Amino acid sequence: MKTYDVAVIGAGPGGAVAAALCAQSGLKTVLVEKKRLPRTKPCGGGVTAKAMALLQKIGCFREESIERLVSGLMIHFPKTGDSYELASDKPYLGVVSRPDFDMKLADLALGSGAEVREAEGFVQYRRKTPYQLEIQTEASDFCASILIGADGFHSRVRRQVLQEMGKDIPIRPGIFGLCCEVPMDSAGSLFEDRCHLFFDVMENTGYGWAFPGNRVFNIGLVFHAEKGKTPLAASSPVEAFKLFMRSITPKETPWKRLYGGFIPLFDRGGEPVVQSKNLLLVGDAAGFVDAWTGEGIYYSIQSAVCAHQAVCEAVFHQKGFHFPSNYARLCRRSFYTELKMSAWAAGFFKALPSAYYLLRHLRVRALFLPHTMGEIGYVRAFLKAFAYSLGYKASVLKDRG
Repeated sequence: MKTYDVAVIGAGPGGAVAAALCAQSGLKTVLVEKKRLPRTKPCGGGVTAKAMALLQKIGCFREESIERLVSGLMIHFPKTGDSYELASDKPYLGVVSRPDFDMKLADLALGSGAEVREAEGFVQYRRKTPYQLEIQTEASDFCASILIGADGFHSRVRRQVLQEMGKDIPIRPGIFGLCCEVPMDSAGSLFEDRCHLFFDVMENTGYGWAFPGNRVFNIGLVFHAEKGKTPLAASSPVEAFKLFMRSITPKETPWKRLYGGFIPLFDRGGEPVVQSKNLLLVGDAAGFVDAWTGEGIYYSIQSAVCAHQAVCEAVFHQKGFHFPSNYARLCRRSFYTELKMSAWAAGFFKALPSAYYLLRHLRVRALFLPHTMGEIGYVRAFLKAFAYSLGYKASVLKDRG
């Protein structure tokens, strides 16, 4: 039976980066993906500036995977018809095609020395010895010293980790996103050189988006999901999405490839389960997603970096192999504060959608792009927004008086 130092399940950004870094460190690594690459992935295709900077820092950035760099943003309120423009002197977002983006990262892992197995779904693992796992897929069996689960919202690795720890398998907090592609020449008033965000769209929804890619807009809408199910309060999600499309594009606009999926949200209540001995969870499998914006690519990559560091500390330990027990601490130190604040923000805006209208105030919405670029965190952004909004209300009351 073939044996590896590290097995990574799932070839999304987190899994591919983890596999590439481990292989570059001289570890015998295998990357296992249940589908044939490239494969369709429900996603807006927005890679933030801080995610691109992190990829550059670790040597995993592929400029050719970016279809368009965007420095302009339009914020829309469909109910009132108001729109506001923001611009940055440098790009805050790179728009990608997720099948191509993920494929290039998997190619990077392959070029770094990892073995890549496609169309091979993970089934289960069992502990052969305390330090070795026997892993079963739909096509083969093999052994590994460390298993990294990067297999998304419906992670089979996470499910078995929780079972092994004797924990109940909770229903994951999440949102549900629907998106489609629209030809740019049919998108009506949507500017091709800017991203568009839509707030307070309709009941039981989060935000909408329109990201300009290669000759198409990726347009999507986020729905609040309760207990792992798509909400049906505003008829069905598909019907609600059609209403959204009719409100932002001409009636005759053709659109294709409607697809959707669940996005896990970081739960600020309690400590998330991210590892069990020599099993680590990264990205969506661990619930590392911004609960307000739904951004997961950055946290997938950052958690993969933390996993690589913990794995190297374990494998190359001077006293011999030990469990990568440092992983949870590295994640906690790197990004838990931001994720916990994102969960607070998501709860606040869900309970009080009218708060989105604070973005009408120039100084408040001007905080949006620096936050997206990673220049300021949630705590600083919200403290400033609170102070600016108080000043804004004071000036309005003074004018009315």
